[in-house]
Amino acid sequence: MQIETVRNEALQIIHSLPEFKLPEALNYLRLLQQLPEGQIDRFEDYMENLGWTMLASEAAEKDWE
Repeated sequence: MQIETVRNEALQIIHSLPEFKLPEALNYLRLLQQLPEGQIDRFEDYMENLGWTMLASEAAEKDWE
């Protein structure tokens, strides 16, 4: 059930993206479809942590300037 929720959320994101981001989003969705259900939670955690790290890096860069 959770796998379908993640895939549905990914599809919603894809439909809201500008065209130039669509290939990257489709690659992400293909990756989600290949992952076993147990790995999806770990992958989501990894992506969330990566996003926070990127955000913190951007904030630090702006403070540095």
